[in-house]
Amino acid sequence: MPILSSRHNRNWMEPPLILRLSKTVGLWSDPATWGGRVPQAGQSLIIPFGKRVLLDVSPPPLNGLEIHGSLIFDDQDLELIANWIIVFGELRVGSPLWPHRNRAVITLTGQHPQDHVEGLGTKFLAVMSSGALELHSEWRASWIKLNATAEPGAQHLILAQTPNWRAGYRIVIAPNSADEIEAEERTIIGVRGNLVTLDRPLKRRHWGALEVAPGLTVDERAEVGLLTRDVILRGQNVNSAGFGGSLLLMPGAQVHVDGLEATGLGQRGRFDRYPVQCYAGAEMFGAYLKNSSLHHNFLHNVDLQRTRGFQLKNNVIYDVLDDAYFLQKPNGVRGTGPLSERTLAEARVAALTQWQATPGWQGLWG
Repeated sequence: MPILSSRHNRNWMEPPLILRLSKTVGLWSDPATWGGRVPQAGQSLIIPFGKRVLLDVSPPPLNGLEIHGSLIFDDQDLELIANWIIVFGELRVGSPLWPHRNRAVITLTGQHPQDHVEGLGTKFLAVMSSGALELHSEWRASWIKLNATAEPGAQHLILAQTPNWRAGYRIVIAPNSADEIEAEERTIIGVRGNLVTLDRPLKRRHWGALEVAPGLTVDERAEVGLLTRDVILRGQNVNSAGFGGSLLLMPGAQVHVDGLEATGLGQRGRFDRYPVQCYAGAEMFGAYLKNSSLHHNFLHNVDLQRTRGFQLKNNVIYDVLDDAYFLQKPNGVRGTGPLSERTLAEARVAALTQWQATPGWQGLWG
């Protein structure tokens, strides 16, 4: 459980219904919240310090949004669209006690790389040192091993445990070798017990049996990773130039992310605009990114250079144009260290993503 901070006036015991009834929270859809007129398309908005707003509708696309107070998503299907978002106060989608049970999407839409908002560029969600980011969806199993070998042409997977996945969710079946082309992405069309039905047949074999020898059992079963989450951060219109969005985390920011799908992120050719980036020298004790998926992104998916205390746990990383994790210890020595769990499992899917060498730049596979 994260440490609670009074500076953001947060109360983790508040369920969404209580927030809707609270006299201290203004509804986004209520003109009175905005002084008489609800926000219009293309506006740049500021939520001032001390003001709490409940996002109860999907607003029209914004130019930008500065949050000095609190913006809290109601527990319903919602989408917030903006070129950029800066959080000095609090942005909350669910909480550890009340995870978001519906679909919440934050879409970043900036299209002009030359734009520079507050020196941060554009197409970003930035959490400043005074800010707090809370993104929590209902828990879904990130990784489940096969319980039987899936042969080419098969359209069903038999898993080692019953998944809490749904029809329509996207999954990736990891390769058993170091050949990345063996990874296969599919959509679930049915789940019955531990039997998962896919939208189309597999092209390759995925091993799902234990290797047993006298006195030894070797588990080399392929794992299946869940790509879909119900809270989503995405970059829009990511073309061949790779101009995606970024989640920028400043030193001291409070960041608690559990169950996020991050896709279409990273700005190709810019080594200060990774999909998830903590700025060098950040003290991030208590911060975490777990039970999440990062897929179809550019550059290092998670860049934690000289960052202390940030926990990475049980994440799925797939189809990235560079490293899965790029970790640099405070003493300047690159390495994964104890920050990450399940790194090897993730590397099965991500280790042979497309690496593009840059003169004078060195990276380390996550």
